[in-house]
Amino acid sequence: TKLDAIFDISKELHAPVVFTGDLFDRPDPPYSLVIEMCERFLQSPHGVLTTVGNHDIYGASLSTLHRSALGVLVAAKAVSLLRPDIPHTLHTSFGYSVNLYGSSYMHPTQPSAPAAGGKKSGNVHVLVTHEMVLADRLYREPDEFVTTEDFVGTHAGWDMIVCGHYHYRFLQQVGACRILNPGPVVRIKASKGDMDLVPSVYVWDLEHDTLTTRTLPHAPAKDVFIQGEKTAQTNA
Repeated sequence: TKLDAIFDISKELHAPVVFTGDLFDRPDPPYSLVIEMCERFLQSPHGVLTTVGNHDIYGASLSTLHRSALGVLVAAKAVSLLRPDIPHTLHTSFGYSVNLYGSSYMHPTQPSAPAAGGKKSGNVHVLVTHEMVLADRLYREPDEFVTTEDFVGTHAGWDMIVCGHYHYRFLQQVGACRILNPGPVVRIKASKGDMDLVPSVYVWDLEHDTLTTRTLPHAPAKDVFIQGEKTAQTNA
């Protein structure tokens, strides 16, 4: 249902869909799920772009991509992988181009440092990365992470950085760069973060250079997760 809503937005806005990785929660989901997802992604009206997340491959090794579910979707041309060396370029009707690069999990290859970008230069440079980048420690986050300020500091030249891996949404302006995380589509645990999460997507209006969120259809967290006494009664 959420994917259908995402693709409806894509069709409405004539825009591709960009994921930040972890299209699956494991590299070897059931064949039936792979077939269903392949069929759905092939129906995306303006294409699906992604980078590789830690759940998409075995042992954080990109050499295993060809035997993963994501690898099947790539081979079937249901999704396209963003690369660190060659941009996926979107040409706008507003007089400039958007160049998207991808950095996969545990392979933070710094793409060729782009020249100073921005609409005035005619090129906007976007990095999509699956790294643990945090704007703030809201819950019980892992100890190994990098702050948005530090990440932007070591990745100069980008107009926008889109992060995955971390499960909660943020949007910040750090110097001349916007850095954001759209958050996950799926809630998977009864933590405070997932209980508070509202599954949404960011929509980037290229003409006016604005970012807004659109909420996806979803059930309330209280109906998704069984808690407290209900859990005890169920287990009993």
